[in-house]
Amino acid sequence: MLSTSLLLLSTALAFAIPLDPAQHPFLPSSSLSSPPPLDLQNATRLPLTLGVMSLCPDARLCESVMDRVFEQTTSVAVREAGGERGGGGKVRVGELVDLRVEFIASRNSSAPYGTTCKHGDRECRGNVQQLCAERYWGAESAWEFIQCLNYDPNARVGNERAARECGRLIGRDWTKQLQQCVEGEEGRKLARQSAKRLSKLRVEKSCSILVRGEVVCIHDSTWQRCPSGHEVGDFKRLIEREWERENGRGR
Repeated sequence: MLSTSLLLLSTALAFAIPLDPAQHPFLPSSSLSSPPPLDLQNATRLPLTLGVMSLCPDARLCESVMDRVFEQTTSVAVREAGGERGGGGKVRVGELVDLRVEFIASRNSSAPYGTTCKHGDRECRGNVQQLCAERYWGAESAWEFIQCLNYDPNARVGNERAARECGRLIGRDWTKQLQQCVEGEEGRKLARQSAKRLSKLRVEKSCSILVRGEVVCIHDSTWQRCPSGHEVGDFKRLIEREWERENGRGR
């Protein structure tokens, strides 16, 4: 009778003590508690910067890879007003980032577009076009604009007709105000400010990828200084991991 009581007591205690996942590595993940999904609308986006030159082949390759990364479905669990999303095929990686495209150049107040660029004034004009597009259209439309220009950069970057056409293709008007930005002091100021931000971060290579102002990968003829990898899946995992850290969850 005593042995039976002890057996019942030990069984009850075993179920009362929370399981340590480290001591039970073969338990299915669904049996372990997981944090609730994060509210996407109230979450902090991960600061991600591309340091580029608009006519640089490395920039075009880098932007193409990152565009594929942003279109990937994220595996992190997030929640919106309409319910939970994530892991089910609806949230793009691009929704997790606060993207800035900055332009490597030397500040020069007397230059036509406020800076001196490695690939000449047409590149400087292309830089300003993209900065003005971001100013008046927002980051998402400006990114679509860049992808359109990159389809044939030697013919399109810095070309006003191509800029207008790319704007039309993404559903945006190349307005008089936007053109005045490109041609006037507003655009030159944007270019100088962008160059200054990258100079402070000591970014000299196009294309440099930065998270929170720290370089995480460079493409300069080849991929360099990419400790987390340089494939689409590598960048996806990096962004997801750092986004969760940005929102108070280490992975």
